[in-house]
Amino acid sequence: MDDHETPDSPSEPHPWRVLKFGGTSVATADRWKNIAHIVDRTLADGVRCVLVCSAVSGISNKLEALIETIEAGEPVGPAIDDIRSVHLKLIRELD
Repeated sequence: MDDHETPDSPSEPHPWRVLKFGGTSVATADRWKNIAHIVDRTLADGVRCVLVCSAVSGISNKLEALIETIEAGEPVGPAIDDIRSVHLKLIRELD
């Protein structure tokens, strides 16, 4: 950047910001509304976003338990149903 250019000058691309959310911050519809507000505010500030969403609260532990269930040769249906139900509940809240 030349001395006379500013970060907002047309020759400079808008900056990027990675916004990562997971756990309790993605566990409810209200939390997703908050994420949308954060993204909107970031975009309004002229910053481009990369949105990264990791597992909903408790899901990482459930996936680890699922691996143990598989390794033990036990039926996985109940564990998968449990994981599915968490996500379906969130989908219903967001609908």
